[in-house]
Amino acid sequence: MAFMRGLLGLVLLLMLGLAPAFGAETPGSGPARPMVGLALSGGGARGLAHIGVLEVLEEAGVPVDLIAGTSMGSIVGGLYSAGYRTDQIRGMVSQVDWQEAFSSTPSRDLLEFSQKDDSQRHLLEVGLDGSGVKLPSGLLSGYKLTLLLTRLCLPVAGVHDFDRLPIPFRAVATDLTNGEAVVLGQGSLAMAMRASMSIPGVFPPLELDKRLLVDGGVVQNLPVQTVKDMGAALTVAVNVSTPLRTRENLKDVLQVMDQTISLQMVLSTQTQAKQADLVIEPDLTGYSNADFGKAEELRRLGREAAQAALPRLLALLEQRGVALAPRQRPGLALVHGIVVGKVSLEGPQEYWKDVRRLAPLKEGQEVSTDHLDQAAQKIYGQGMFQSVSYRLEPLPDGRSEVVFILDEKNYGKYVSRFGLYLEGTTEGASTANFYLNFRQPNLFFTGSYAELDLQAGRTLGGAARLMLPNRPWDGLFFQPEAFYYSTTHNIYANKDIRAEYLHDTRGVNLDVGQELGTWGQLRLGYVLRLDSVSPRIATVQVPENSDLVSAPRAVLRIDTLDRFPYPRRGFRSELTALRALRYLGSEIDFMRLVWEGSWVWPLGRAGFLVPNWTLATSLDGAPSNSQIMFLGGYPGLLGAATDEFRGQEIMRLQLLHRYPLSDSLNWITAVNMGAASDSMDQVAQPERWFWGGGAGLGMATPLGPVELLLGLGQEGRVAAYVVFGLPH
Repeated sequence: MAFMRGLLGLVLLLMLGLAPAFGAETPGSGPARPMVGLALSGGGARGLAHIGVLEVLEEAGVPVDLIAGTSMGSIVGGLYSAGYRTDQIRGMVSQVDWQEAFSSTPSRDLLEFSQKDDSQRHLLEVGLDGSGVKLPSGLLSGYKLTLLLTRLCLPVAGVHDFDRLPIPFRAVATDLTNGEAVVLGQGSLAMAMRASMSIPGVFPPLELDKRLLVDGGVVQNLPVQTVKDMGAALTVAVNVSTPLRTRENLKDVLQVMDQTISLQMVLSTQTQAKQADLVIEPDLTGYSNADFGKAEELRRLGREAAQAALPRLLALLEQRGVALAPRQRPGLALVHGIVVGKVSLEGPQEYWKDVRRLAPLKEGQEVSTDHLDQAAQKIYGQGMFQSVSYRLEPLPDGRSEVVFILDEKNYGKYVSRFGLYLEGTTEGASTANFYLNFRQPNLFFTGSYAELDLQAGRTLGGAARLMLPNRPWDGLFFQPEAFYYSTTHNIYANKDIRAEYLHDTRGVNLDVGQELGTWGQLRLGYVLRLDSVSPRIATVQVPENSDLVSAPRAVLRIDTLDRFPYPRRGFRSELTALRALRYLGSEIDFMRLVWEGSWVWPLGRAGFLVPNWTLATSLDGAPSNSQIMFLGGYPGLLGAATDEFRGQEIMRLQLLHRYPLSDSLNWITAVNMGAASDSMDQVAQPERWFWGGGAGLGMATPLGPVELLLGLGQEGRVAAYVVFGLPH
């Protein structure tokens, strides 16, 4: 009898051990039938076709017991495995601003004022130390994509074993150090999906469990073998990967390099596809892996391909003895808020005070997930981190521990940034300025830095400055600066250039400032500078003079624009007051007020109206030629040449309309008027105003705006403007 009991026990153990392969139903192992597995390939935006395939399978009652996904397939498959319905995933996709999700720039209205334009004026950032130049490990940080996936996965944040999800799931990544496929089935679902989509060269590698991971498409873009290893007896593969280029499309170095990288991926996909029982391959001809704005079209094509393959799939299911099981998935409710139980930091502890300053969460406080995302963006905006994310750890009392995860840039001691501004015009001289910035961050303490700005082009020179924030007084800072700049200017008469001269300025600024939250900044300071004017080429008389200016100065800046360079809402203003006084050592005595501003008015489907202006006056003094101001050209006075008009009094008004043709492309029209003179009475006379306007296209690119405009002005002026980058 004991022998029989032992034999029965052995048979039972064998049956349990073989259950995943044959579908014997055990807790957490699937139904008592052959299990159906779904392998979803990568393909960038083309992966949105997976949603349409899942819709058809769900409507037909096809049971999906296991899912493995790579890259975009891991995101769609992971969300579906977590419990979201296809209509929920479809809604999420339609609501995501994909351009924003892949952006590395924090929302401008979350940044401290001094950071708002800082990162957007440079094309490239590298690190410098004793070993040489250190390039970033990806063009984009991907931190916003991480935050998005974290928020979507919060309902299952407590599930660390992916077999315990409503549908067991695996995400496939690649170990960058040895090229091995890494199958992720435990840990954070959001981070597994994010690792699987770490496109090499685009996003930095993601470190998980001491392994450096990149996109799984490098080794297994169609994870058929993975879903088989999970226990699938019938495997359906959905391939949305980008095919190889034809010979006709291998004409330049970039196309050849792209094809070389894709060869191994495509060969691997073909090998994996042969192992599947059925391959669904939507016809995505003409769609690229960046077409996230065409989500509905891609979903529809996925539906069409799945419906065409459905008869073959149903026959396979019947042949394998798998019955259809129509059912309504309950779906998954998004987490919109939590109660804070504790806040902690995973990363360099010297940033703890900055984390608490920028994310002042208190125990017992109810906060929304939007609030957590904004806190992460504020921390990232400090410019010290490759990535900032968070995770929530449930506490016994029902509250959550918020763990901020900081991945510091591996740049070494110094950071160098490069910028470029190009302006070509048919009227007057073109402009080309190159910018180079060297910064030593955290010089004395976190937040302090020393930097050197260099500029070459129409303006030659640079500035050295210190930034010394006073942490006990939140937002207060001291900034001394020494500078030298030499700028080439033209003098016009009757639309023609009659002279060219140099304006040199050198000196020091000593400023004390206060950040006014995220919307403004107030500076009070002292300026000591020497301005000199010297002619280079002249057919008219150009006064040559030199003036020492000693003056207290106040600057109030306000900026609530939501994005740059093409904001959708907000206000921007800079008001400067300077009083040069002889008893402080100034050689000239005058007061200068300058107010520049713009206001973005949303017009619904009609686009955006952007009135912008410049008002400048010297009030009670008569400054010399060294203090002259300029007006004309791009962007504020279209139809005129760059700096065509000059004087001590300036008045300019422009009404600009911007109509978005796409997420990044805009049609721009503008009308403007302006005047410059040495007398405010003359400036106020309408007959002295210059009238003009223009129209053209503007495109936002990762390297800065590119604009092509045609300007028309008085007396038959026609000016074409080609612009790239942002002036400093």
